[in-house]
Amino acid sequence: MEKLIIKQINKFCKTNEDLRRLNRYIVGKGANINIEHVRYYGSKGLSKDIEAASNDMIRLLNYSKRPGKRKTYHIVLSFPDYIQDINAVRIAIDEVADEIFDDGYCLIYGIHESKKNLHAHLNILAVNYQTVRKWHMKKEEFEIWKKEKEKLIKDILMECHIKLMD
Repeated sequence: MEKLIIKQINKFCKTNEDLRRLNRYIVGKGANINIEHVRYYGSKGLSKDIEAASNDMIRLLNYSKRPGKRKTYHIVLSFPDYIQDINAVRIAIDEVADEIFDDGYCLIYGIHESKKNLHAHLNILAVNYQTVRKWHMKKEEFEIWKKEKEKLIKDILMECHIKLMD
């Protein structure tokens, strides 16, 4: 793989257990516990303890009275094979997570090292913790959001002396 890929996984967390299962997977404590090493993981606006964070997400969804069909947005950021500096990737993912949280959305994230390339999973709560409104992103809006995140990541990697090819 030669370039950064950002994609949304369209499998919804339909139940609270689905949400918990995805969060455990993201931090390497789920079905992947003995298969995949997750060196870095974190959260924004939630406990770093994965079970407590999952409970916080569920409480906010219930409080919002807008649990709806989509509880979270599962986003994967897949880095090119030639980027193996996990610290640079961690800095970039932390910045992306900070931006999302600054927009009012809590999230869990983890950097996975199981494939040839480093990749990060983000599970973003669909309810804004400030306004209690749901995040609705049309396809065109998601494309703009992706381009903004790609530019942010590219700038951060440049600061770490890593050139991201277009």
